[in-house]
This record gives sequence, C-alpha cells and structure tokens, in this order.
Amino acid sequence: MKREVIRLFAYVLVPVMAVFNLPCSLLATTEKVVMEITHTPLVTVPAGQRIEIGAEIVDDAGVDEVRVYFKIPEVADYSFVSLKTDNGIMFTGMLPAPAQESKHFTYLILAVNGQQQVVRSQVFEVAVEADSNSVGQRPGRTMMTVYSELQRPPATVAGFADNLVVNGIDSATKYGTFAGLYSISTAGSFTGTAVPGGTVMASTEGLSTLVIAGSVIGAGIVIGAVAAGGSGSDGDGDNEEDTVVPCPFTGNWQGSYIKKSCDGTTSNGFWKGTVDDECSFSGFDSAGTLSGKIKPETGAVELTGKDDACGEISGTAQFDGNQVSGTWSGSELSAEFIGSR
Repeated sequence: MKREVIRLFAYVLVPVMAVFNLPCSLLATTEKVVMEITHTPLVTVPAGQRIEIGAEIVDDAGVDEVRVYFKIPEVADYSFVSLKTDNGIMFTGMLPAPAQESKHFTYLILAVNGQQQVVRSQVFEVAVEADSNSVGQRPGRTMMTVYSELQRPPATVAGFADNLVVNGIDSATKYGTFAGLYSISTAGSFTGTAVPGGTVMASTEGLSTLVIAGSVIGAGIVIGAVAAGGSGSDGDGDNEEDTVVPCPFTGNWQGSYIKKSCDGTTSNGFWKGTVDDECSFSGFDSAGTLSGKIKPETGAVELTGKDDACGEISGTAQFDGNQVSGTWSGSELSAEFIGSR
C-alpha cells in the first residue's frame, strides 16, 4: 500500500493591509514565527459560578493579546473576555457564571502575537452541572465586563446568569471577525492590520499544546511550501485511478481572503467551505462560490466558480495538513486566500 512519507505544513501568512496593490511575485525577507499555547481544557463546570481559565502562551514575537470566545450552542454569536498576564507567558481570566438551565457551552482561545499574527484554537465543549446551592441566577458579586464584536452588542449573554456589562469594540480590534467567528453582515468588517495564523487542533486529554509555525512576510506576500512523497509509481504516468487514497482533507474549512474586484475596489473578508469523503471541495462566501476535486496524494486542486459581481472565476489551491492557500481570478478580478480546518 502506498503511503505518504513526508508532508510539510504550508503556512500562508498575509499581512492584509500591506498586501494592497502588491504583486504576488514580490518576495521579501522572512522572519520565523512560532507560537505555543498550553491549555488545560474545561470539561465540567457548576452552574452559577464564575470559571477560572488560563493558558500558557509563548511566541518568538511576543504575545500582544489573548482572548477567550464563548457561547452556548443555541446561539450563533460569540462573546469574549480578555486574559491578563503578569509575566508575558501565563494568561488568566474569568468566564461568567453559566445559568442553571444551561447544559453546555463552547469556547476557544484566540491569541495575537507581536507581528499581529492571529491564531485561534479548536473549539472546546464544556458540560454545565446544575447547582441548587449556587447564587448564579442572582449573582451578588462585582460587575464583570465581557465584549462582543457585533455592531449592536446584546444587553445580556444568552446562557449565562451573571452581573454583566456587554461592551462593543473598535472595528480595528475585531480579531474574531478576522478569524471567521462572526458574520460580516452582523459584525461589520475588520479594519485593522493582521496576519492570518489559522486554526490549530489540540488534544483534550490533560494538558494540550497547540503550535503554529510560519513566516511573517515583511512586504506583504503569500508564501507557501509543500513537499510530499511516497513510493514510486508503477507506471510512467498518473495512476491516480489505479490507487485508492483516502481523502486526508475531509471536514469543515474556513479562512480569510483579500480581493481586488472588477470595479477596482480592494477588500478582505472570510470564507467557509467543506471537503467531503471523495475529496470534493465546495464553498466560499455570500458573494460567490468556488469548487473543485482535490487530489488526495498531493492536495492540489483546480477551482471553478462564480463571483456574483464579476462573473465566472477560476483558480488553484494547495491543501496541506490542516492548512490551505490559493488564488482565483476572473475578468479584471484577482484574489488570494488562506484557511485552515
């Protein structure tokens, strides 16, 4: 049976504001960036009590900000709290008290390093146990501030019963929107400068270490590298149909893009897509679609689709591990995108 022997992750980093009007062929010096996040996942918590949460985060470029985004499954939009640090490594904070009627909630960690690289963890699910002795429904405690990236922040946080104030934030710091946690239609656009770092998966057994490694590009270009290998072909051409290779990219994908549209405007946003068991990719955003059949041995895919404003489009993408990068173009339109599973 043929097996892949080597697969290097392709990390694709796009400093969004710097890339405007720069050709993709422009190359610059790179600086290595490595982030490690060590976190003990929450498993079960009592209702009516605030929850301590923390993570140890180390990055070559330093860590500028750490947030925990949380919500109950019944609602679409996250709220978040910021974690604080005394030593630049250990970040801690508090989540509000879950309501007695809540059964579960989910959360993820998002970190921004000194190069404005935005990295998010996988989503963790937490069970909530009712506590008849808890005062969570009528919290006799100090006021707690949580944040929302929605253009119209809610007055309360669904599923949580605490003494809360919900504040909105400036669009330049809507890193959750940049990472695809919110819909642009409800949160508005991210207007800051950031580098997509992707999603990193973590084990939920004991301590979990999440690692993202890549290069920050000084002049704002996309760089990706893929190397794959295996046993040699038995013939002198493609024998993909002769060898059954399971699709290693099945699942849900999301990420960000930067696009120069046919009307001359440049914009950035986020996208979502899926890869099925037969390695067929389909997705994109509310303004267009892209699809194609991924080669499971190499991760390469030819894309076709339609942009609602500019018409037919086509492009290419490279899937590698939990990362993807690609481009598409059409009549007076060009775009680059990156993403993760």
